[in-house]
Amino acid sequence: MSNTEHTPGPWLFTDPVKPSGGRYIRQAPETGGAHEIAFVGYWETPRGEANARLIAAAPELLRELRRVHAALGGECFDWGPTLEVIAKAGGAA
Repeated sequence: MSNTEHTPGPWLFTDPVKPSGGRYIRQAPETGGAHEIAFVGYWETPRGEANARLIAAAPELLRELRRVHAALGGECFDWGPTLEVIAKAGGAA
C-alpha cells in the first residue's frame, strides 16, 4: 500500500450539476484547495445522496478512526480488521 496521502479534508458536495443531477465531491474552500475528488450520479435517489455524504465524510471518518485506535490501542478488542481498513484507506494507524 502506498503512503501517498489523500486530498486533505474536509470535503463537501456541490450543488447539482445539470442535466445529470449528480454532484461533485470537492475540497472545502477553507482547505485552500479546490480539487474535485469524485462525481456521484443518481443524486435524486436516497442511495445517491447517501453515497455522496459518505464519500464527503471520508477524511473525517479516517481521522477519527486513527484517533480512537491511538487512544484505545489493543486494550479493548482485536484491532486487525480496523487496521486493515485504515491501511486500505491509505495510511498507517
